[in-house]
Amino acid sequence: IDASLDRAVAHMDEAGTPYALVMRKGSVAPVALESTPTVRAPEHYSEGVAVAMATRREVLQAVQAAAPANAAIVATTGYTGRELYACDDRPNQIYMVGSMGCAVSVGLGIALAQPERPVIVLDGDGAALMRLGAQSIVGYEAPENLTHLLLDNAIHESTGGQATVARSVSFPAIAAGSGYREVHSIANPQTVGELLGAPNESGGARFVHVPTVPGIPADLPRPSVTPIEVAQRLKEFLRHG
Repeated sequence: IDASLDRAVAHMDEAGTPYALVMRKGSVAPVALESTPTVRAPEHYSEGVAVAMATRREVLQAVQAAAPANAAIVATTGYTGRELYACDDRPNQIYMVGSMGCAVSVGLGIALAQPERPVIVLDGDGAALMRLGAQSIVGYEAPENLTHLLLDNAIHESTGGQATVARSVSFPAIAAGSGYREVHSIANPQTVGELLGAPNESGGARFVHVPTVPGIPADLPRPSVTPIEVAQRLKEFLRHG
């Protein structure tokens, strides 16, 4: 790999144009990351922020158990969507493949179009940080039927476990400052489920920050349904479900 990278760098230095490497899966051996992020945030950022105690899968199972039958569930790209699918594939779920940061915008659209339907957005820390501006629109529109649930493991787990800057950010403070009327930080999956089952009487969108422990099942499958099929069946669910 070193020689290939040397050729790529030499080409880019000389030509000033991109260089692509097309590789078969397994060409490069996995290597554990050795770097650790430096937390650069005031101490008060951690006040009121829960500490991770459960895996993403445990939280997703609690969400599926507590979600109303007529709820639409929008899952962000990567392992979140894949794990939700693995827990139980349902027609009211959409897995946002290759659209990092867009889940809350899609959820907002559904919530505004069908204000009587509960909408649950399953977001990730990396995805949320990529498109923070979307949260200000949610706060402005203030849909009472939208719950924005952010699963925060502080890494880009789907692409190798690189650290995000989540540990230097207060997601609850961002949500409150963006206009979400109800803001929580909860680590216990059971408590998350109880919250989803409780009515939202805040007069606006609800934000739930859920820190999670990194890790995925060794046999995590990819969805057997295509993105087009998932979108089509969600449309049918929204029409008739």
